[in-house]
Amino acid sequence: MSEKNELDWSPTELMELISQGKIPKDIGEFGMKELQKSMKNIVAFQKLSAKGASQGELSSFFSEKAKSSKDEIEKGLAFYKFILENKEILKKIIGEEKKRPIKFRQSGHLIDQTLKYSDPKKQQLTFFDILHDETRLKIEQSKLEVRAEGIRLTPPEDKMLKAINKLLHEKSENKNEDADEFYGGNLAGSQLIPYGGKGQSAKAAILRIIPAELYKAYLDRDDYSGDDIKFIKKVLQELANKKFLIMYDRKRKENGKTVTDRIEDFQPLIKLVSYIEGLTDSELKKLNSGDSEIREKKGELVMALNPIFIDQINTKYIEYPSDINKRTTIAAGGHFYISESMIVLRDYMLREISAKRFEVEINEDRLPYVLRLDNYIKSHRKKLIAERISSAIDCVKNLGIILEVDKVIGAEGQMKYIFKLNKNFE
Repeated sequence: MSEKNELDWSPTELMELISQGKIPKDIGEFGMKELQKSMKNIVAFQKLSAKGASQGELSSFFSEKAKSSKDEIEKGLAFYKFILENKEILKKIIGEEKKRPIKFRQSGHLIDQTLKYSDPKKQQLTFFDILHDETRLKIEQSKLEVRAEGIRLTPPEDKMLKAINKLLHEKSENKNEDADEFYGGNLAGSQLIPYGGKGQSAKAAILRIIPAELYKAYLDRDDYSGDDIKFIKKVLQELANKKFLIMYDRKRKENGKTVTDRIEDFQPLIKLVSYIEGLTDSELKKLNSGDSEIREKKGELVMALNPIFIDQINTKYIEYPSDINKRTTIAAGGHFYISESMIVLRDYMLREISAKRFEVEINEDRLPYVLRLDNYIKSHRKKLIAERISSAIDCVKNLGIILEVDKVIGAEGQMKYIFKLNKNFE
């Protein structure tokens, strides 16, 4: 491992040290909050320390940069002091051979749908013009306003999607790609359900889990509070209630030729069934009275997943580290700071890496549309657009997916971003 400077560790590495107990939790948690606020503050602190700054100058630094109280300054200084005093042992721990991280797959078709955006420069028919009558009828009967095709999720909903995919990996056959049950879930006999219109059907994976498994997968930790449970249930239910217009082309071989299947449907991504078995009379009475403790202890969730979750997942997929939710939270500076733009840029670049494209060009005028900043574009919020783009790039760089970003003038005189990606990202 290359030599690291005293405070040159990434937030992910420091969080791992905290979780291992190598950095005391009371010291480490405050330090991570400081790191998450701004990595620039750390660089400034390094420079100040290198000059032999006094305790008073260091305190002034925190007052100015972090707007901290006296108590917070002392905690912050304790964190940096601990890092400096224990740098050799911490470097050794970080430098130890790491096991290859566990990864899960997410269908390439599913990712493609979440990355769809409206490009105003392309003159296209509206999606209603080319929909099959069956799909159009489904939309009309739903009485929902559908403005675009594709799957648009809030950051908590995307986090839920990643948690479900992680559980699907853990609860399924995930080694033998040729097996019928590959990524098929853990409830025997995956169901064939209507999918694609015109009387077509496809296999839907089914998950049967206890609620605690979902909470842990969503949070990437074993401990959770009552408030965590309420929030996760709310996100899950909101996702289950949403329907999306899904339209994509599936390529496959038939008699030595490449043929295309057009998949088109208006469906939710998940269908939920609450399942509780073996209740005693007293437990049933408590359940009927609204006692949620029984549901948490003995209840199970059965999820039927939209076929897009596993459509061609043996050949068209993107891999994610099993702790991608935790990593993204750290890279963004905390879960309150995660934006849709960060999620989109992360997944966009991971799709490029999956396709073995490690240098990606996006025109400057197109990038705001790619990052779903449509509302800011319509209201001409140029400053906010620039800030959102900058924070999304910083987040994905902190994740280690983007290595470098350059802005250059293209052949036609347009400004464009060039992203250099980490082909060894794990």
